[in-house]
Amino acid sequence: MTSNGYVPLADPPHDALQRLLARGDFTLRDDYVFCGRVGGRLDVSALRKRYHAARKAAGLRHVKLHGLRHGAGSLVARQSDAVFVQHFLGHSKMSTTERYMHAKSRREDVERLNRALGAVSPAPPVERPHQ
Repeated sequence: MTSNGYVPLADPPHDALQRLLARGDFTLRDDYVFCGRVGGRLDVSALRKRYHAARKAAGLRHVKLHGLRHGAGSLVARQSDAVFVQHFLGHSKMSTTERYMHAKSRREDVERLNRALGAVSPAPPVERPHQ
């Protein structure tokens, strides 16, 4: 969670959470999103079992729960700056976030550098008819 209590959420998980409101029970602000039958906190074992059952039902390969977090962080890092990723993942130190920034190679970053350094992007290649 970020320091202001706000966590950005993409549309698909937002929509899934909205559907959970239809369950009727355990929809108050302090209730757990993923809870046991009587609304209590799931222990790690129960959460892991539910995750693996859902993963198998969806036909997905085995990935540890923390691997999902790392994968999501890496995907977000490809489209975002380091500060956004840091806040999104709730890291207190930028050095932790830097682990996720390694795979980032965005065209707009190259263009930004070219503009800053006064470099001119090469003209796109001209297609010539085959002779």
